[in-house]
Amino acid sequence: MSEPTAEKTQAVILQQKARAIDRIATEAMALFEGSSSFESELAVAQAVRDLRAALTPEIMAPIMALMNTEIGFLTDQDPLKPSSKNPHPQPYSVDVVRECFIESKLRGFHSVGNEWNIIAKKFYAAKNGLKRRCETWKGLTNLKIVTGLPRINGDSATVAIYGEWKLGGVKDEMVAPGGKPLEVLIRVNNFMGADAVVGKAERKLYKRIFDRLSGRVTPDGEIDDPKELLSANHGALGASASGQSPAPSDRLAAGPTTPQTGPGRRGPTLVEEPLSADEKAEADAGLAPVAKESPPKGNGERSGTAPAVTPVNAGGDAKSAPAAGRPSLSAAQERLAGLLAENGFNFRDLCKAGPDLIGAGNKRSGDVFWESYDGIEDFPEKACQFFIIARDGMLEQLKAEKGASR
Repeated sequence: MSEPTAEKTQAVILQQKARAIDRIATEAMALFEGSSSFESELAVAQAVRDLRAALTPEIMAPIMALMNTEIGFLTDQDPLKPSSKNPHPQPYSVDVVRECFIESKLRGFHSVGNEWNIIAKKFYAAKNGLKRRCETWKGLTNLKIVTGLPRINGDSATVAIYGEWKLGGVKDEMVAPGGKPLEVLIRVNNFMGADAVVGKAERKLYKRIFDRLSGRVTPDGEIDDPKELLSANHGALGASASGQSPAPSDRLAAGPTTPQTGPGRRGPTLVEEPLSADEKAEADAGLAPVAKESPPKGNGERSGTAPAVTPVNAGGDAKSAPAAGRPSLSAAQERLAGLLAENGFNFRDLCKAGPDLIGAGNKRSGDVFWESYDGIEDFPEKACQFFIIARDGMLEQLKAEKGASR
């Protein structure tokens, strides 16, 4: 066989393998996004195993060539970008890149166009990928993002930002309580200009829109983010007993956490996700995004999240002052109680549905042990923040529980 013929044959074989990988990845992404039973989670795990087997060193070679390039994907281990903290960056191994590549395929991100980054051996969605995923979401039109000028104060900046779109012809938006633009808090690196700050704010908004559309929490980050944010922001699909994120292979094999909310019904997805430093600061300051109520959908439910809430007491009634002998609520406890009350629920309803939402004990949401709380004033701060951020899935699950009990 002549050398040109051999090369042509090899190219054909690689194309065939690439098509097979595309097929497995497409099926795996559909399973990952729609998994609502143990059977489908096992199918996701099997698809991951198939992808690992298919992504041989030979197939990975072109993917490795994309690493640390603007047309491919960036990492925090670029030999051409040493730093005082990392003077001799060592490129990531094939094994690390393979696991991140598989996660990118499950989440629907491309390996060209800097749609995701590898940081500390983990996958992070970049702005380009989040933007494309939102803009190409089935049925989504008229997506518009408007940003104000950043207000920079030392090592942080605040950006007013607003997003609106139509999904299936129904308008939805991401705003702060009262319908005002969302205030996003950004940590600022040295020499970061206003454009870079605005870009990060846009990424955060695209991430929140994508989380709402997909029903899953997606880890976002880029290589120039402050490392203290990234350490708390990875969207692992499970947690180890120590509360640390497992290795990428463990995260993928474990499959997503998706509760079932009734016979034959696909329920909401609440991935067990820690708050990032930015999100925690926003929640503490009362800046967590709350969408205006949107026009009713065809099934009578409303899209978006709850409107701005009023203070309530632990039982779910409107309060004017703390009851005598009872501790006052923290800002997060008060906000969560108000969110429940505005939608016709109380803390007891949350406790009843809690194990189906995130499990009987979950370190990522503040060691929630549902039988041990007398009222919301005893509920862990981190757990309150978790449910404030994950309000869409929480309310959907509570509605399903209430409907099933009738």
